[in-house]
Amino acid sequence: MNNSNHNKSNNEYKLDLLSRKFDDDWTHAIHQELNIRRRTCTTFIPKTPSTNNHTSRSNIQCGCNRLYREHSWDVMNGDEPVWNRNKHTKSACNNAYGFIPNSRTHYIRCDIETQPNILAKLMFDVWKVKFPRLIMCIIGGAKYFKLNERLEREFIKGIIQAALKADGWIVTTGFRTGVVQLVGEAIHDHKVTNPKSHITAIGCSKWGATRNREALILKKPSINSNIDVSINTSKNEKGQQDLEPNHTHFLLLDDGTYYGYDMGDYRTRFVTEVSKYNGANVPIVTIVVEGGPDTLSAIYNDLRVGIPIVLVDGSGRIPNLLANFLTCTETMINRNEKPDENSTNWKEVIDIEDTERLRNLFSRYEEEIRNGLKAISKGSRTSDKQMDQLFNYFLYCLQPAVRSKIQIYSLESNHDLDDIIFEAIIRAKEKKSSEINSELDRGQLLELALAWDAIEIAKEHIIKDDLNDLTKERLYLLEKCHGKNQIDSEYELDRVLRKLIGDYMIPIYTHSVVGSLRCWKFCCGYPQTARISDSCACLHMNNDDNESEILNPEEARKEVQELVYRDLFIWSILTNRIEMSKVILNYMETRICALLIASKIFKSYFNFAVDNESKDVLRSQADQFEEYANECLKCCYNYDEERACEIAIRRINIFGGLSCLQVAVDADDKSFVGQPCCNQLLNNIWYDKMEPFQSAISQRIRLLLSICTFGLLAPVLVSFRKEQLVQNMFFNERNRKNELIINEKEEEKQKFNLRTYKRLNDYGINYSDIYMWRSNKCSKSYLTYFLHLKHFHESPIVKYLFNSISFIIFLLLFSYYLLFDFQIPKNESPSIHGAEIFVIITITTMLIEEIRQFFSQDHRSIIGKLTNYFVTNQFFNLIHVTSYLLFYIGLILRFTNTNSEETFSAAKIVLAYDLEIWFIRSLGFLGIAQKMGPKLVMIRKMTIDLFFFTYIILIAIIAYGVASRTMYNYNNDILSFNGRSIFRNIFYPTYYLLYGNIGNELNELDANPDSSTSISTHVLLAFHIFTFESVQTHTDLVWRYERYMLIRAYFDRPPLFPPFIIITHIIELMKLIFRHLSNHRNQTETKIFKMIGANRQVDKDWSEFECYATNLYVRSLLTKQPLTASILVSSKIRQEQESLSNITSHNSRFQSNINHLDMKTIMEELSSLRKAVLDLRTYSEEMNRYMQWMMDAMERVKMSKEPKPRLKSAIITDN
Repeated sequence: MNNSNHNKSNNEYKLDLLSRKFDDDWTHAIHQELNIRRRTCTTFIPKTPSTNNHTSRSNIQCGCNRLYREHSWDVMNGDEPVWNRNKHTKSACNNAYGFIPNSRTHYIRCDIETQPNILAKLMFDVWKVKFPRLIMCIIGGAKYFKLNERLEREFIKGIIQAALKADGWIVTTGFRTGVVQLVGEAIHDHKVTNPKSHITAIGCSKWGATRNREALILKKPSINSNIDVSINTSKNEKGQQDLEPNHTHFLLLDDGTYYGYDMGDYRTRFVTEVSKYNGANVPIVTIVVEGGPDTLSAIYNDLRVGIPIVLVDGSGRIPNLLANFLTCTETMINRNEKPDENSTNWKEVIDIEDTERLRNLFSRYEEEIRNGLKAISKGSRTSDKQMDQLFNYFLYCLQPAVRSKIQIYSLESNHDLDDIIFEAIIRAKEKKSSEINSELDRGQLLELALAWDAIEIAKEHIIKDDLNDLTKERLYLLEKCHGKNQIDSEYELDRVLRKLIGDYMIPIYTHSVVGSLRCWKFCCGYPQTARISDSCACLHMNNDDNESEILNPEEARKEVQELVYRDLFIWSILTNRIEMSKVILNYMETRICALLIASKIFKSYFNFAVDNESKDVLRSQADQFEEYANECLKCCYNYDEERACEIAIRRINIFGGLSCLQVAVDADDKSFVGQPCCNQLLNNIWYDKMEPFQSAISQRIRLLLSICTFGLLAPVLVSFRKEQLVQNMFFNERNRKNELIINEKEEEKQKFNLRTYKRLNDYGINYSDIYMWRSNKCSKSYLTYFLHLKHFHESPIVKYLFNSISFIIFLLLFSYYLLFDFQIPKNESPSIHGAEIFVIITITTMLIEEIRQFFSQDHRSIIGKLTNYFVTNQFFNLIHVTSYLLFYIGLILRFTNTNSEETFSAAKIVLAYDLEIWFIRSLGFLGIAQKMGPKLVMIRKMTIDLFFFTYIILIAIIAYGVASRTMYNYNNDILSFNGRSIFRNIFYPTYYLLYGNIGNELNELDANPDSSTSISTHVLLAFHIFTFESVQTHTDLVWRYERYMLIRAYFDRPPLFPPFIIITHIIELMKLIFRHLSNHRNQTETKIFKMIGANRQVDKDWSEFECYATNLYVRSLLTKQPLTASILVSSKIRQEQESLSNITSHNSRFQSNINHLDMKTIMEELSSLRKAVLDLRTYSEEMNRYMQWMMDAMERVKMSKEPKPRLKSAIITDN
C-alpha cells in the first residue's frame, strides 16, 4: 500500500512547470483577470446502492464516478437518492495549467461553465495564438476506427492542405484514438518533413476522461519532472484516454465528473465565439469522419448555429447513412421546392421540437432511417428515448432549409477535400447573407480563395462578373505580396517585375491607382470622353483621321476586367500557383504574351534557386509555359497567318508595352522564335514593303541592279506589296446602324466609296500597312515611283546590302592604307593621305552609329543598357569596342611617335591588329545566311572553349615550370627576378616541352616526342566536337534566333551607309532638339521594333482574334492531357473557307489556295460524318423507346401524381 502511494505521489510531481516569469503571468491572468476555475464534486452520493456490507466505504463510487477516497477533504454526504451535477458540484480555484513536457503543449483545466469568450481571450491574449482565417472542427469515430488506404490518404492530404493554405485551426476532442489519432499522425508527419511550418491543433477534451490527469495538477517542482502525460503509466480504465501529443493546445473541460466524453455543445459555442472575436468573421467548417450517436448530436449542434458540415462518404456509420438519405431525398426536395398555397415553406427551418412536421416531411423514409440509426448505435447503450432524439436530429439535417449547409466528399468525385471544404464555407456564407439580407463579405472570401487556389469556385460564387468592388480587387496582387515579400508600394512591385521580366518593361502599377479610379468613374456613368489606352489605364482622347474615338462604358468595363485578370495571373505566377494561373488564363485575351512572361519569370527564379531540385522544377515550369505559348501561336497561325504574325510583334500595352517576340528573345525561348509564324514575320520585316521571298534568280538579279543604281530602278524592277483598299467603317459603322438610307442608288454608290486609311503607326513595324500618297498637283504614277523608292531604301535587306558593300570597300582601303601608304609624316610630303582620311571618317561614323544603337536599346535605364550590351551580347560587342579602342590608340601613336622608325612601328602594329579584328567583324554579315549563320555561332562558342583550354594549359605550364625549375636550379646564378629571365628560364622550357622539344632533360621520352602534343590536341578536339554537336542539333533554331538580332539591328538603322550615315545622324539630332524645344512632343517618335496600332480598334481586333483562336487550346490546358494546335485547328481547310467567303475581295489568294484543297478528303470526311449522324439517330430512337417503356411501367404503379412527360422523336429533319 505504501509502495503504491509512493508511485502515485511520483506521478503527481512529474510535471515540467513553467519558468517563474511565465508562471506569474499565467497565474495572474487565470486567477485574477480571466478567473478561470475548475469544477469539483461537493456531495458524495453513491451511484448505486451497496448490497455488500463488507465493501469499504472508500471503494464506493459516487454519482460523479469518483471513489469516495478520491473526493476532496471537505466532501459532504448527501441524502438525495440521485446525484445531480448542478446541485452537487461547485467551482474551485484552478490548479492545473501550464506546459505538457517534451511537446511544450499549452493546457488548462477549466470549468465547463466558463464562458467561451473568456477562453478565446486566453488563447489570443495570454497564449498569443495566431488569429486563424479558418476553423476546422474534426469529429467522428473515437474507437474501432479504420479507413481504406486511399480514403485515409486523401483525407490527411485535404486536412493538412486546408490548414496550411488558410492559416487554419484544427479543433478536435484531443484524445489519441480514432480520427483524432489519424489527424495527429498527419500533423506529426508534416512537422517531420516541414519543421518550419506550423499547424495549430486545439483539443477540446474532458478533464475527467484524461488519463494521468493527476500529473497535470500543479505541484512544487520536483527533480523527476520528465514524464509525458500522453504516455499511459496507470492501469487502463474504461472511460479514459491519452491526450494526442501532436496538438498544440488543450482546453480540458471539467464538469465535476470522471470518465465519459460528453461535453454538450461547448465545442460549438467555443469556435463560434472565436470566429466572432473582436468583430472578426472567421469561417468555420465541421468535417465528419465515421462516428456514432454522439457524432450525430454534434452535427445537429453545429447546423443549428449555421456551421457548414462536410461528410466524408465511405468512412462509415453516420456519414454514410446521412449521405445516403441526402441523396435519396434530393429528388423529392427538388420536385416539391416550388411552393403553392397549400405546400410547405421549404425555406423555413423546422426545429426538432416540432416533431410532427419533421416526420410528415420524410414519412416514407421513417422506417429505413430508424433501422439505420439502430445499426450505427450497436455497442452503445441507447434507450428508446435517446433513439427518438437521434431520429429527430437526423430529420433536422435532412430538411430543405438545412441540407444546403451539408456537403458530401466522396472518392468518386472529381474534387479534392480542400475544395469541398471551401465550397461548403462559400455556400454557408451565401445562405446566411441571404437570410439576413446583408452583403457577402467578398473581400474575406476572395482572399481565402486566393490562398486556396480556388479561383474557379471564386469565379462562380464570389466574383460573378460583378465589378462593383473593382478598385479593391484589382490591387490584390499588391496586397498579397505586401507583408510576405516586403513590397509596400506600387513602385516596389514594378521594380520586382522589371527585375524578373526585364528593364525594357514600362511600369504597369506606378500610375495605375489614379488611372483606375478615373476609369471606374467613367464605368459608373460619369460624363468623360475617354478610353483606356495603355498599361497605366488612364483615360484620354484619341483622334485619328479627324474623328473622335470615344469608349463606351461596356468596353471600358471589359478592358478593366482584363487588367484584373492580368494582376491575378501575374500574382499566381509570382507565387508559383501553376494550376490557378491556367484557370485565369482561360479568361484573358492576351494569352501568348502572358505565357511568355510566365516562362521568363520562372527562368529568372532559376537564378535564385539554391538547390538542384528547385532548379529542375523551375526549368520544367519555364519549358512548360514556353510550350503553351508555342501551341497558342500555332493556333493563331493556323487560323490566319498574317494576323498571327502581327500578334507576335504587336505592342501589348497592359503588359508594359512588351511584344511577344521581345519577351521570347530575352527569355532565350529559341523554340518560340523558331516557329514558322516568327520565321514568316522576320521575312516580312526583312523585306518590309517589298514582296517577300524573292528567291528566284531573276528576282535576285533585279534586286542587285536596283542596288547598283542606288534604287533608281527599284520601282520598276522590284515588286512591292499591293495597296489594299479597305472601306473606312471603323468609326462610322456604329452610327450607320441607326440611319435609314432611303435612296438605294446612293447606298450602292457608298459601297464602292473605298479609301485607304492609316492602320499602323509609322514609327513601328508597318510592312502590312500600305496606303498611297494623294495629291492634286502630281500624277499617281509619279507619286507611286517616289513612294516605292522610299520604301526600297527603308527596307532592312537594302540597308544590309549597302552596308555590306561599304564595309568591303572600307576593308580594302584600310588594307591599302596600311600596306602602301603608312609612312612617317615629313615636311616635304603631306602628313595624311586620302585613303587614311576616308578610313578615319568611316570608323568615326561607325562609332557614332554604335553609340546611337546603344542608346536606342529597349532597356530603359543606363544600367540595363550596359548590362544588355556587355553581358547579354558579350562576345561580339567586346570585339566592337576593342576594334574602336585599338584604332584610336594606333591613330594617336601614328601622330605622336614620329621620332624614329622603331617607335613609329608601334602604331603600325596596333593598327594591324585592329585591321585583323575588323576582318573578323565582317563575319557578322554572314549571319543572315541559313547555312553560314549557325557556323558563326559554332566559331564563337569554340573560341570561348579555346579560352578555357588555354587557361588549363597555362596552369599546367606555371605549375610544372615553377616546381621543376626550383628542383633543377640549386642556386640562383642563372635565374634573376625580371620578366625576360622568368619567361626564358621557367615558361619557355615548359612550353617547348609540351611540343616534344625536351632537350637533354628527359632523354627517356625521345622515343615518343609528340605525346604531349597529342594529348593536348585530343583535349581541344573533345571541347570543339561537343560544342559542334550541341549547335548542329539545333541548327535551324539557332539560325532563326541569331537572324532576329541582325534584322532587329538593321530595322532602325538609317538608310544611308558609312560614311554618308553622318548626314542622317545630323538630321536625327536636329529632330531630337526640335522635339524637346517644341510643345508638340508627340508628333514624331523614334522607331520601335514593334507593331503599333494607329487606333484603338486595331488593338481590339488583335486581342479578340488571339482570344478566339486560342480558346480551345487554353481550355484543354485545364485537363490532364492538353491538345495540340494541329488537332484543334486544320489550317488548310480553315484558310479555304475564309478564302471562299472573301472571294470577291481576295481573288488572287483564292486562286493560290484552292489548288491545295483536297476535295476527295473532304468528301470522305462528310461521308463518315453522315454515317455517324445516322448511327446516333438510331441509338437515340432506341433510348426513347426504352424510356417510354419505363415511364409506362411507372404510370401503372402510380409512382407520381403528375402526368408522364411526352417524349419527342429524335428525328427532326430528313435532310
